[in-house]
Amino acid sequence: MPTIILVILGLAFLSYIWSRIFEKAGYSRWWGLVMAVPLANVVAPVIFAFADWPVHAELRRLRN
Repeated sequence: MPTIILVILGLAFLSYIWSRIFEKAGYSRWWGLVMAVPLANVVAPVIFAFADWPVHAELRRLRN
C-alpha cells in the first residue's frame, strides 16, 4: 500500500516538473500530464525537440 502512494506522489511530482518546463517553452501546462502516459512520455520529448516552440516564434516576431 505505501508503495502505491509513493508511485502516485512520484508521478504527480514529475508531472508538475514537466508542466513547468512546457509552460516555460510556451506550451500549455497540461502537457505535463501527458508525460505520465507510458508511450507518450517517449514520443512527446522527440516531438518538442524538433517542433517550432511558441516562445521562439514570439521572439522572432518581436525582432522583426
